[in-house]
Amino acid sequence: MQKQDQLKLLDLLHKSIFTLDENFFAAGNPVKVQGTLGGTAKPRLFRDSTTGKPALRGFDFNLQGKGKILTFRFIEQNKNKSSQYASMARNGAQIAWLIDTSIENGFLGRYQSSPESGNKGHWYPSRPRAITPKTSVSQAIQSEYGPPSSNDDVDIPEMIDDMPEIPAGTYDVSDQAAAMMAADVEEPPDMWEMSDGY
Repeated sequence: MQKQDQLKLLDLLHKSIFTLDENFFAAGNPVKVQGTLGGTAKPRLFRDSTTGKPALRGFDFNLQGKGKILTFRFIEQNKNKSSQYASMARNGAQIAWLIDTSIENGFLGRYQSSPESGNKGHWYPSRPRAITPKTSVSQAIQSEYGPPSSNDDVDIPEMIDDMPEIPAGTYDVSDQAAAMMAADVEEPPDMWEMSDGY
């Protein structure tokens, strides 16, 4: 699927989320959507985590990836949360998140329109999130080797005198960071294949 086809698919689903009524999503009847695997997407009404009630409109759909089926969810921003995106949604922005459902925290990005943009949709890829291991390094070591010894007779190797010195100073990475932040995000990455390594 070409990038422009990916954007057309997201734009169609985005417009559907923000124009069709809640009953359409509550019924959950598959709808024909060109470009998806099987040519369909399943509209759903998702539970609002702040109220516990079904209130968030969205779609589940599949696409054919390179040698595997990719599973996605496209869901509107929860306006009841306290995030900056919820605040934007309360102020008129129409935000929907593309999520790779095959991985934990698989947020690939958001598709957003607002009255200021003439309701023209834009794709904003997510930055990869840091991953915190479920067990700490010390817990993993202790489970492998047991608790640390209280013995003070630990053999500490002698320092090597001929190690090269590392020159003192600061290293400025701001030019690299600025270049990365200035990267043009108007052309989206191949978001369907992004999930392979995300």
